[in-house]
Amino acid sequence: MTYNLRFDKFKKEINGEVWGAVLVTFSQKSKTKVVSTGKRIKRTHYDKYLNKDFKRFIPTTVIDSKSINAEIDYIVANKDPFTKKTIQTVHDGYIAFMTNELRYVANLSTRQIYGYVVQSFVEYLESIDPIDSNKPTDIPLNELNLDLFRGYKAYLDGKLSFGTIKYYLTLHRSFIANAFDQYKTEFILSLKRFKLENNGKKPTVLTDGDIDILRKVERIHPLFNIVQFSMLQLFSNGIRFGDCLLIKFSDFKSDYLEIHQMKTNRVLQVPYSPMLIETVSIILGFDYTPSDDNLQNTLNDLLSDVNDEKIINGRRDFVLNYIHSIKKDRFLFEFVDHVLFGYKKGTNMTAEQHQIYNLHRVNHNNHLTKLRKQLKLSVPTLSSHSMRYAYTRISLENGIPLRTLSQSLGHSSVSITENYIRNNFQLDNYKIIGEMMTMKYKVAIPEKIV
Repeated sequence: MTYNLRFDKFKKEINGEVWGAVLVTFSQKSKTKVVSTGKRIKRTHYDKYLNKDFKRFIPTTVIDSKSINAEIDYIVANKDPFTKKTIQTVHDGYIAFMTNELRYVANLSTRQIYGYVVQSFVEYLESIDPIDSNKPTDIPLNELNLDLFRGYKAYLDGKLSFGTIKYYLTLHRSFIANAFDQYKTEFILSLKRFKLENNGKKPTVLTDGDIDILRKVERIHPLFNIVQFSMLQLFSNGIRFGDCLLIKFSDFKSDYLEIHQMKTNRVLQVPYSPMLIETVSIILGFDYTPSDDNLQNTLNDLLSDVNDEKIINGRRDFVLNYIHSIKKDRFLFEFVDHVLFGYKKGTNMTAEQHQIYNLHRVNHNNHLTKLRKQLKLSVPTLSSHSMRYAYTRISLENGIPLRTLSQSLGHSSVSITENYIRNNFQLDNYKIIGEMMTMKYKVAIPEKIV
């Protein structure tokens, strides 16, 4: 096995200077492995002070050459990146440990999300003192402390939502616990004591008035397609954003719309309600007109009665016949990026597909924010999850049995639905479940004792 040194340039320049990390590259039987020294340096200093013959930096006070050389010596003497055992035990840096942990995450989508967490912490460390040439891009495990993570949270504030920040810190807590178990080191950092103050904002659910405003948005509105996307979510049992985005014409079965949930890998069968069919017909760009002459003559009167069975069945058959005549593997929404064309439901997304999928979600939420302001809706926020909340509210207010609601939302158990309602709705809404149970079983009234 042979080794060499390499300069790994950072993506962003700092004050016009090119910075990077010093890497040790190992070669064995045409295979190459890289181990970072955790030392960062300017490109000009790397070129000027590196002795290529000895693979060390010449003594100088301009850079911390002694520390860099010591790290290189340690890596060469103690680290063998070609053996699994060494990979698990050699890293004493937190970033190195987190990066190594990602190798063992089976789900590619989850690995991608964890990668964002790692990158955010790297960027935070670099932001502390970007000019200090002695500042490493990593931090030893035994130097982790609560003050560091308080600074990290402050760094994320304004960049990410409260929920996302809480999720990031939860993952860090998991990483730290794993590091402690694997290394058996002396450092102890309990992020359980790291208090995250809630922003105090309960998810505000769309009212019936808000939904009426959205339904009245005209086709000429620049965000009309975004509105119809949301309407499809609402009238398809409040399906999640990703499940709605990836609907294909092949998902329209004879009696139901088949939804393959990305999050749970469960398949939902959503019956064709009149509102679902109407929304799909609008998305496809046409309005159903009855072919029967008698119906045509009284079209205005009949269309005002949404419960007319002949109109309902005729519209559904017309829409489904049109859909079944189209190429099956096409997406319902034409704006889906071509990178997602190769995605097969029930499998993991590639890193590139997941990146494009996240971009779709970000753009969708940005559009919804604009829409909320333009239409002056009553809610303080409008997001890709809002229609799922609205569907749950409407179901609760109309006495839908909890088990039925749980199944329609695609939850794996009723207890998940109970927590979902408890965490996202006010007590007045949650009280409906208790009232429903009371009506079902009745309260036993004892007979009057004479």
